[in-house]
Amino acid sequence: NAIVVLPRITPQNLGELLAELPAKRFLAANIGQLRLLRERGDRIFLDHTFHIFNTRAAKEFPYAERITLSAELTLSQIRRVSPDTRVEVIAYGRLPLMLTENCLIQNAHGGCIGKCKAKGLCRGSVTDRTGTVFPLRSLPGCRNELLNSKPVVMSDKLDDLKRCGVNAIRLLFTDETPEVCAAVLKNYKTAAAPTGDFTRGKFYHGVE
Repeated sequence: NAIVVLPRITPQNLGELLAELPAKRFLAANIGQLRLLRERGDRIFLDHTFHIFNTRAAKEFPYAERITLSAELTLSQIRRVSPDTRVEVIAYGRLPLMLTENCLIQNAHGGCIGKCKAKGLCRGSVTDRTGTVFPLRSLPGCRNELLNSKPVVMSDKLDDLKRCGVNAIRLLFTDETPEVCAAVLKNYKTAAAPTGDFTRGKFYHGVE
């Protein structure tokens, strides 16, 4: 039941790439990918990058099997989304803050360090004036994704999400090691309280 995650920037040869995959379930990142997926008869899931804030917006995509709500929503706003809508929220992970067209990692090293294409291991970070470190990860096309310095953690607040009508949660793993992924999954299965540096995201203190 794997779902293929499509890139946020759609490659021109997306149709050719999809034709090589046996999968039929895809997480769409933008509205431009929907026409191709629907023409192919694929099963479609919408990522948080669609910025779905309410029931009216969700109903614009009746063919989507599941919709990831915007990460900007508070619990009270999520509660107002129709319970008939199959929605999920990102309940764990370093949320992406920025997508860069140029490779910051390459610029920092004075050239490509050659690991992106070979093994996908290219990593870096950006430090702001307060000393906060934001991880960078490489994406196809020599782009970078800047991640939040802290992961959203809701392992001990799952009941709050259920009371808001959330049908499913997603654990968004980006730069974690396999050991960390296993530990996080265990915490969510046992509703354990988080440790270390984390954030609740916008769930309790959103934007207006």
